[in-house]
Amino acid sequence: MLIPPSGDERLADVQEKQEPIAAWMRSVMEQKNLNPTSWAKKAGLGRDTVSRAIKDKYAHVSSTRTLIQLADAAGVPPPLDLGAAPAGVPSSAILAAILEEAVSRLAPSASFPPLLWKAMGQALRHTLLELADDPATQNDPTRARMAARMAARQQPPEGTD
Repeated sequence: MLIPPSGDERLADVQEKQEPIAAWMRSVMEQKNLNPTSWAKKAGLGRDTVSRAIKDKYAHVSSTRTLIQLADAAGVPPPLDLGAAPAGVPSSAILAAILEEAVSRLAPSASFPPLLWKAMGQALRHTLLELADDPATQNDPTRARMAARMAARQQPPEGTD
């Protein structure tokens, strides 16, 4: 019989997921000389979004969409594998592996360096997150292509350029 986690266990799990997000936020604020309120406003978010998220006992996981908005406002690459993603959106590493396997079956002579697979996995994940966040985009091929183009514009992993 499966026993659901207690409230304390759920809170601990949420806080464990939020810790690296808070660390990323603090690092960006230090690098870019930002304060929580101005950064949140610049990203078009509520004024307390960042200040709450960097607290030690924050009981929520910041969404990937929020992290993308914050990253864009700060002019840094988004940490796409940190935020709370909609259920069913795999990590960029899993997506890269899926793409590599599919391409090897469909075009056996095609060959790409590992860092390019990583970049493609990241771009696909970003695109899927955008699609999950915007239902109108899910059924509009033009908007979906635009989301993919925007995702591909993200900074490539080190060593790909």
